[in-house]
Amino acid sequence: MGKYTVFYDEYCPFCNFSVRLLRRFDVLHRMIFQGMVEYSKKNRISVDDMMNSGIQVQTPDGKKYFRMRAIALITLRSPPLFLLSLAADFLIIAGLGESFYELVASRRYSIPIPGNHVLRKH
Repeated sequence: MGKYTVFYDEYCPFCNFSVRLLRRFDVLHRMIFQGMVEYSKKNRISVDDMMNSGIQVQTPDGKKYFRMRAIALITLRSPPLFLLSLAADFLIIAGLGESFYELVASRRYSIPIPGNHVLRKH
């Protein structure tokens, strides 16, 4: 069975915290996590394009999902996070998914993270 590649901002404390949680809940070992900056440099593609797309997931067959749809997909692939997947799907169906994603993404540097200092976006 193929793995899902999750692309995330490796310089974002909130993103790193989220990836640590996802790794812990990936009980089926179906995900690979790849920092966007590192991936962009290795593959000579625009890091800005990747960052502007938000979190991304590439399926084993090469299809890509972005932002809230990516979150719905990766939480669906992890049985302990199934309820979170339902919540993400509900937000998408209600037409609120992207607005919710943008709300969190725009504040990610000021979200308190256990064990980290609170960072402020300049």
